[in-house]
Parts: sequence; C-alpha cells; structure tokens
Amino acid sequence: MDLTSDSPLGGLGSRAHIRQTLERARAAIRSSKAQTLRSRLVLANAEALAGASQRSIEASLALRAQLRASITAYVHRLRAEGEPPQRMLVLVKTAMREGTPPELDVFEARELMSDAVRWSIVAYYQAA
Repeated sequence: MDLTSDSPLGGLGSRAHIRQTLERARAAIRSSKAQTLRSRLVLANAEALAGASQRSIEASLALRAQLRASITAYVHRLRAEGEPPQRMLVLVKTAMREGTPPELDVFEARELMSDAVRWSIVAYYQAA
C-alpha cells in the first residue's frame, strides 16, 4: 500500500481530504482574524464615542451649574435693587426666552425654564 497516494475519491483518510480540511481551516482562521480586527475597530470607535459622550455630559453639567450661578447672581442683584418677586420672575423668564437655544425641543425648553424659575425663587428668598 502506498501511503502517499490519495484514494480515488479524495474522501476521509486521504491526503486530498486533509488538504481540503486544512484549506477550510485556513479560510476560517482568516475570517476569524478579520472579524477580530473589525470587532477591535468597532470597540475602539465605541470607546471613542463613549468618551466623547462623557465629555459632553460633563460640559453640559458644568454649563448648567454656570447658568444656575448666573441666574442666582442676577436675582440677587434684582432683589438688592428692590424688584418684587413677581417682577423678578418676569425678568428672568424674559432673559431665558431670549437666550434659550433653538436646538432645544419644546419639552427641553420647558424643563429648562422650570429649573430657572425654581432657581430664581430659591435665590430670591435666600438673598433676604
């Protein structure tokens, strides 16, 4: 029996079958490596997006704190000038309407106005 020859059909137990199996394994390895590379790229992009999102959130929170500080200082000044609470609210709401970014949807703008009114009332009576 010649151990280096293939069976006529190239079936299990033949050199041809071994080569075919190794070629399929080779293709699977290439595919797996390509998938791994794509997965790493997707993960790197996701991590970059997560970092950018985190920085945006932090910037938004800082701006929100600045807005509250600005409103508080404005209200303290209005109170010191003798403005009654009703007039102070009208002035704060006017400033908010004039400066609210148009990129906010109606719900977001309403929520921001609500926060501004609440901050104003707290600031007005803290200044007393």
